[in-house]
Amino acid sequence: MASVFHIHCGDGHAYSVALFTGNVYMLADGTALDMETYPAWCSSCQRFVVAELVRTRTELEAEIRELEFFAERPGWIPEDRILRIGQLPELRRRLAWRCQRSSPPHCLDCGSEQIVHFWPQSTMELPRFGRCELRFSGWVDATRSTCPVGAFSPEGVRLVAPSTDLKSRRFTK
Repeated sequence: MASVFHIHCGDGHAYSVALFTGNVYMLADGTALDMETYPAWCSSCQRFVVAELVRTRTELEAEIRELEFFAERPGWIPEDRILRIGQLPELRRRLAWRCQRSSPPHCLDCGSEQIVHFWPQSTMELPRFGRCELRFSGWVDATRSTCPVGAFSPEGVRLVAPSTDLKSRRFTK
């Protein structure tokens, strides 16, 4: 499954970026942690790309506190909110990983740190393009053969190409 974003820029052009699931960080204990990604501008690639989304510890801690609060008080969850209490273990693992992470996010295509994220804002100014606005377009079904996914170090360096067995998170060189 991939989420598709369109980027509409002041130069009159629209660009598309598809975010595929399946990229993982291989942690020191041998387990995999799903990588969060988001559209960005890469100065090295000179185009819109998929980049790591490395949320701050403060953001992760706030999300954990909110989920813990509502986990103890499920009847208090506002009707207009969807909270996935079952994500708490994964968020705690992500926070532990984030506390060890020192490098900034990278472009998944070239590995450059010279990226400008749309997160958390949905607009950015780029000299060549003018004002660019990010819009979520929807979901598309994607087969494993078309998903550009891989394994990365905890610092975001690509390790190996993935095997086709993404469900078990076993990767080969």
